[in-house]
Amino acid sequence: MGLKFYSHSSPFNLISTSSFTYGKNAYIFKYDNLKYGNNEFKTTSHNEFVLPPAKTIVKDDVYICTNPCLKPGITLNTGCVVTQNSLVTKDVPHYAVVGSNPARILKYRFDKKTIQRLLRFKWWLYNFVDFKNINLKTDINVYLDEVKKGLKISKYKF
Repeated sequence: MGLKFYSHSSPFNLISTSSFTYGKNAYIFKYDNLKYGNNEFKTTSHNEFVLPPAKTIVKDDVYICTNPCLKPGITLNTGCVVTQNSLVTKDVPHYAVVGSNPARILKYRFDKKTIQRLLRFKWWLYNFVDFKNINLKTDINVYLDEVKKGLKISKYKF
């Protein structure tokens, strides 16, 4: 799938953006201390400057296409789609289709009323064979009506 997450942030509040200031994790310098003549510059671990990345949350029924890059700490909400090669830097709403660089909402999979209905129903909590006699090609709201009848869930308003 090629899913990528930002690996970390760089500390921009130091005297330099160069990795010489944060030693062991530097790309160029491979030593704890940098020597110049008889002088030595003490470096500090990158981890002392930058907080660890926040957890990314992927909710139910999310579809992630090939090669996206996700910012740590975002939430991909239920039913959303992340298109190919997208750079996702913000939370993605329920049932939204996002894409581009940076990602933006391209469209929603369903209208607001249908999205609310799907979120109330939480179909992913059921056994999918319970839906075996319902035609997948029907309109989503007709499908939900048939599921409701078949499961005899009159107490739920989905």
